[in-house]
Amino acid sequence: SLKGKVFDNIILCDNVNILKSSDFQFGFKPKHLTTQDTFVLNEVIDYYLRHDSSIYLVLLDASQPF
Repeated sequence: SLKGKVFDNIILCDNVNILKSSDFQFGFKPKHLTTQDTFVLNEVIDYYLRHDSSIYLVLLDASQPF
């Protein structure tokens, strides 16, 4: 609802310093693109491949439950 969105915005704006997200979260943040996390992932994979290590990756798409 519109009232809920306005209330959320007020809370977020008043508490911006407390409600910071991780620096490792790239999506849905101002001045951040999801291509940045793809680049980091590729660099990590490349690093471990160059050092003959095993790589295990788990991806979670949490958009469906919501």
